[in-house]
Amino acid sequence: IVELGAVCAAMIQQGKKVSIAPLEVRSGSQWPPEIRAAAATALGLVYAAKITQGDDGSIDPLEDLLKAADEDIRLKAAGALGTVYAARIRQGREISISPLEASLKGPWEARGPAAAVLGGVYAAMIQRGKDISTEPLEALLHDDDEDVRQAAISSLGTAYAAKIGQGQKISLRPLEALLDSSEYVRQFAVPALGEIYAA
Repeated sequence: IVELGAVCAAMIQQGKKVSIAPLEVRSGSQWPPEIRAAAATALGLVYAAKITQGDDGSIDPLEDLLKAADEDIRLKAAGALGTVYAARIRQGREISISPLEASLKGPWEARGPAAAVLGGVYAAMIQRGKDISTEPLEALLHDDDEDVRQAAISSLGTAYAAKIGQGQKISLRPLEALLDSSEYVRQFAVPALGEIYAA
């Protein structure tokens, strides 16, 4: 399915008309989790290709996968949405990141993937001159789950560096405070701070 998505995306980028209905159908709940997860990745490729060709249609089937019960489906959907949102931002289009931000308040299996993707999305929006609050990610710095904290730390490093690159002032206290945290958390806080200091 992922290979089919890649082929469809390449054809779309060549200006050819392609039906993506077979991929969208396979994102439905009637299919096994591995099919739906593969469909999420494929749809990310296809929707991003369509956006670069000026087609800014609905991406509801992909956004709906963020609510799937299966962790791998949500992970693949979050990653694919990051690609799609970034494509929209590069085209100068307005996007709603509320589906991803809403996932930050879900179960840990949803919070981690959403946090991992949001840093790049925030950074792309900041580079386009948008005033973006990083508070949703900062709220996860003290999450009960270490993987969620790690994803939030890495994403904040990316977002903060983008803000500094745009001349915005930021406080590094939320990240610097983590240097006194567990060794697992420190190993992600240090490179994130390095990225920011380099900016």
